[in-house]
Amino acid sequence: DEDETISGDKTYIITYTMKNYSDERPEGDYIYLNVLGPEWDTHIENFSSTITYPDNANLEKINVTDGEYGNTNSQNVEYKLDKNKIYINSSFNSSGSG
Repeated sequence: DEDETISGDKTYIITYTMKNYSDERPEGDYIYLNVLGPEWDTHIENFSSTITYPDNANLEKINVTDGEYGNTNSQNVEYKLDKNKIYINSSFNSSGSG
């Protein structure tokens, strides 16, 4: 609510579902996700994300990066795969960039 001010630490839980379409490409599908997004008008110290994909999916060439669009660094982000999930954790430096 734009007329409400929140002070102190706040945790937000955002959930969404993405459906991939069958494009019949024999080499596989390419998925690019901007998990956090660029349009936040507040300081974000850290975030975590869990991406759940179908059990029968075959993931190859996974790359998790941080920073502005086009960045190829992984300075502030860690991820791990476990069964059909990708767990992402990121902490930003004191200036809020990352």
